[in-house]
Amino acid sequence: MNRPQSLHANKPLAALLLIVAAYALPSLGVAQENDEYRAAYECAMESLKDEYPGGPAAFCVGNSRDPSATEEKAYADAEKAFLASSKSSDACPFAYAVWVGNGSRADGFLEGPQRVDTLSEILDYFGRPMAFFDQNGQQLSNEVVSKWFVKKDQYEYALSDFAKQSCSPNKIGR
Repeated sequence: MNRPQSLHANKPLAALLLIVAAYALPSLGVAQENDEYRAAYECAMESLKDEYPGGPAAFCVGNSRDPSATEEKAYADAEKAFLASSKSSDACPFAYAVWVGNGSRADGFLEGPQRVDTLSEILDYFGRPMAFFDQNGQQLSNEVVSKWFVKKDQYEYALSDFAKQSCSPNKIGR
């Protein structure tokens, strides 16, 4: 005699299907989340390289909306990676330079210590004694500074290709 199959026999199979579905549904958004993370990370790295003063969230999202949790994680990861790479890389440690004006016409009638914040501005005052400093206020050696400038002719200097490639647009100026 044939016994009707119990509905209870299929319960483990149904439970297994429900568990698999519960894990599968969130994973459908992973590709979108990875794209969102990747885009936010790249944008944050760009803002950090350009030294945007408002930070990655302001640069990438602005005031249009609050960044998502994925974007915030990407911004934090990008900042960590950028800080780690900038500590290990000294390609362009320039922060500012100082020269002393004596009040003459050649100095534009400026007197006393004058701060210059871009490498392009330095070219305007290049013949004067000048001290170069990094972000921490430590003076840079002539060996480091000499990589950033090349002599065009007897009296003129220009930014080297090394400076153009290794320094951010904010540090180069103009």
